Amino acid sequence: MKKLFLVFCFFILPSQISAQWTIQSSGVTSHLNCIRAVDQNIAWAAGDSGAVIRTTDGGVNWVYAGGGSIGNNIIWNIDAVDSNISFVTITASDTTYLYRTTNGGTDWKSVFSQSSGFLNDIHMIDHLNGIAYGDPVGGKWTIIKTTDGGTSWNRIPTEPIPNGTEIGIYYNSLSVIDSSYIWFLGSQRIYRSSDAGETWSSTATNDYYGSLWFINSSIGMSISNTNAGLSTDSGITWNDIPNLGSGSYYSIAGSGTRDFWTASDGYVQHSTDFGSNWSSELIFFGQIFAIDFVTIENNAIGYVCGSNGIIARYEGEVTSINPSEQNPLSKFSLEQNYPNPFNPSTKINWQSPVSGWQTLKAYDVLGNEVATLVNEYKPAGTYEIEFNPESSIKHPASGVYFYRLQTGDFVETKKMIYLK
Repeated sequence: MKKLFLVFCFFILPSQISAQWTIQSSGVTSHLNCIRAVDQNIAWAAGDSGAVIRTTDGGVNWVYAGGGSIGNNIIWNIDAVDSNISFVTITASDTTYLYRTTNGGTDWKSVFSQSSGFLNDIHMIDHLNGIAYGDPVGGKWTIIKTTDGGTSWNRIPTEPIPNGTEIGIYYNSLSVIDSSYIWFLGSQRIYRSSDAGETWSSTATNDYYGSLWFINSSIGMSISNTNAGLSTDSGITWNDIPNLGSGSYYSIAGSGTRDFWTASDGYVQHSTDFGSNWSSELIFFGQIFAIDFVTIENNAIGYVCGSNGIIARYEGEVTSINPSEQNPLSKFSLEQNYPNPFNPSTKINWQSPVSGWQTLKAYDVLGNEVATLVNEYKPAGTYEIEFNPESSIKHPASGVYFYRLQTGDFVETKKMIYLK
């Protein structure tokens, strides 16, 4: 089998747990490789020996839902849309399969198969539409979609070409926002589409090749064993996160608008400030392979699973939504700078009705970036900044400049004139 990793067996004894985490009984002793939170009550998990479990009461009880046509094959990925409909991937005899159940695991049927092309991750966008990606077959990445609730899956004609002998990565290695924005991990590059897979671009992973998660169309994080990167421009560029800590990091998940969580060798870490600081909230004597979160209104619901049936549930208020950050503003806006033309400086005003990462940059008439005026997380509100080319640009010249604001999905550019 193509994907193997070493697993060491430990007693599942928690040594530290925060108030929001609850240790649960999965009812299985197999290694659980993947987990999916659907809402505050429903979740699915799967792993070795064909094990599939589900809960409909927030993890108070986990019911076995595997076996049948899945057999005893290792399950690497799972997704679900409700308590009845779920999908799992297996590879047997060099053939990759995608199975679906519509009755809570009583029966499983194969809905896609192909020789090779290990399926690395699945994401159901809604009850009808979904996407999955797998290793390259025929010189292109395997990208399959469904539009009929998973009854049928087909490779898309616009699959990107891998870089050399790349393979895919499993454990939250596919992220989808609003069906248009798609990211997935290769072993050498991070692939990105902003038009539902019609066109693709990619950037070097910088060793962030283990798992990725975008919390909106702009902000995402990717991790590997010892490295992590943050993107604030929809995955076009990535910056190192220096304070992740030591250990082998298997997967990452996000909640709200700025919370990220990592699962690793024995513990879960949580950051509320885009990776600048991390706190250990759950420590096991064991390995935590997978993590998943769903945001329900102001609440974050999360699960982790791992070796020997490890499973735990989190419930708490997302830190990125609180009264101090709420704002009655109803729309995004970027105002014309004043004065304009200007010398020596001008003021730029804008407003954002939601909290999020905001960037404001200046460009010359050729489109070259000349200054970064703002690049940080900001609560919803109205803002003003003063721009002085003499202090912001090396050897500024008189003439036309542009300033561009991006916050969430909102992007706007305006022209200004500097008279020296």
